[in-house]
Amino acid sequence: MDTDAVLHDDVQYMFGSKGLFDFGFLGTNGERSVDWLDFKGRPVSEIMSKKFEGMPLGDEGGVQKFGIDSYGAVDKMKKYMQMLIEKAGGGISPEPSESVEHFSKRAISAIISKKQ
Repeated sequence: MDTDAVLHDDVQYMFGSKGLFDFGFLGTNGERSVDWLDFKGRPVSEIMSKKFEGMPLGDEGGVQKFGIDSYGAVDKMKKYMQMLIEKAGGGISPEPSESVEHFSKRAISAIISKKQ
């Protein structure tokens, strides 16, 4: 298994779309999505500590929010980071300023080596 391929699949699942009729027409590559592009370079600690006032019921004033400003996207990323920490085990946790992308690759690599 390849760490980059696993991360690609995970990001595609979280932020990508298959497009019209599941053929990729008008689809979004997860790695090119606005959400992933915003998250990947941010420190994991910033994502995990992000809080929103109350429970957002939808877009405010018709303005769609993305990345760190989107409750749904932040929630997905928090759950993904937590899952990586739990599955990697063995004391694998994000360094204080480690980016989401770097930690994800490190944790996925640890998970893959545990399975072999």
